[in-house]
Amino acid sequence: MVRTSSGLRLFHFVCNLSLFKGFSGNLRWVQVNHIPAIKPLDVEKGTLILEHDFDGRELELEFAKDAIKYIASLWGEEVKIQTKLNGQNKVLCCNQAKEITIS
Repeated sequence: MVRTSSGLRLFHFVCNLSLFKGFSGNLRWVQVNHIPAIKPLDVEKGTLILEHDFDGRELELEFAKDAIKYIASLWGEEVKIQTKLNGQNKVLCCNQAKEITIS
C-alpha cells in the first residue's frame, strides 16, 4: 500500500507480462478508491483476456465500453474483460471492428 500526498490509498498489482506479445517486464495495475482494478489474465489465440477485480462494485458500462475499445485499438486484436453484472459472471468483448458484446 502506498499513500499519495493527498492521502489516497493505492493498491498495486504487479503482473509479469512476458507472454503478452513479447513484452518483457512488469506492468502495474492501480486501484484508487473509485477506479476499478483490471488485470491481465491470459492471451488465447491472440485475444487478450482481462479480469475486473470485482470488489462489490460493478463497472460503469459506458466507461468500460470506451476503455475496452481503446485497449483493443492498442492491442490490435480482440479483447475480453471478465466481470460481474447484476450478480452474474459476464464477459465484455471488443472485436477488431470495435463492436462490443456482453455475454
